[in-house]
Amino acid sequence: MKYIGILFFIFVLWKPTQAQINLVPNPSFEDTVGCPTNLAGQYGDQIYNLTNWFPAGNSPDYFNICSNLNVSIPFNYFGFQFPLSGNGYVGLYTLGNYPTIPNYREYVGVELNQSMVVGTKYYFKMAVCAAHSGGYTFINSISNNMGIKLSSSHYESLNNPLIPDNLPTLNYDTIISDSINWKIINFSYVADSSYGYMYLGNFYDDNNTDTLICPGETFSYGAYYYIDNICISTDSSFCETILNIKENNEIEFSIYPNPSNNLIQIISLTEIQELKIFNLMGSLIKKIGRAHV
Repeated sequence: MKYIGILFFIFVLWKPTQAQINLVPNPSFEDTVGCPTNLAGQYGDQIYNLTNWFPAGNSPDYFNICSNLNVSIPFNYFGFQFPLSGNGYVGLYTLGNYPTIPNYREYVGVELNQSMVVGTKYYFKMAVCAAHSGGYTFINSISNNMGIKLSSSHYESLNNPLIPDNLPTLNYDTIISDSINWKIINFSYVADSSYGYMYLGNFYDDNNTDTLICPGETFSYGAYYYIDNICISTDSSFCETILNIKENNEIEFSIYPNPSNNLIQIISLTEIQELKIFNLMGSLIKKIGRAHV
């Protein structure tokens, strides 16, 4: 009986529980089958370079430091941004300003590690950053309604795409304007079904989406956002622990325009210890220490 008791104790110690896992596989887009080579085609083909993730509506994009100028990091076709962690992130239109394609949206999807349990409370976290090209590609708008749709159905761009239906499961209805710092979005939700899939994007149509053109710009092809570090857990503190995302570490400053080929304006609410300036290829060209700022 003593030997059996020891075996049982080891089983309890190592048995995984739902509270100890992130339901989102490949949550920061690091596990890949290949390096992205260009912007996604009509049906989001570059997303298939990621394990687990797939394009769920039109053509979301995948960015990685291993790639070329269009989909490289930190500089790419839509703007300039480092990952919150690791080497990659995804990007998508939350609003497309195309007169011939009303309600244009892009979505990414993933099958969860395990289906949700009805009646269980879940905590969501994801990092979002506005992509502002500074006039380079005319992606000069920002919008609200970054959201999550949970489903038991598999949607994919080529055969069964998602479309905006004004029915997100969770929605952040404030316009995200920061193109420098990652914005951490938090949700909580009590599952009403055993959902097995999660989709990200703006699930509202044009009439129900608020949008602004960035200061100093007069025209825009739409609003585009980078997404990184996604977590779903039944433990409210688990996502912060494994993804190391802390809202109170955000630095409150803005730079405009970014990128720029001339003068830039820096507005800071905190003391800047060090300033680094990169060229369009992501190479460091100047570092200014605290004494010079």
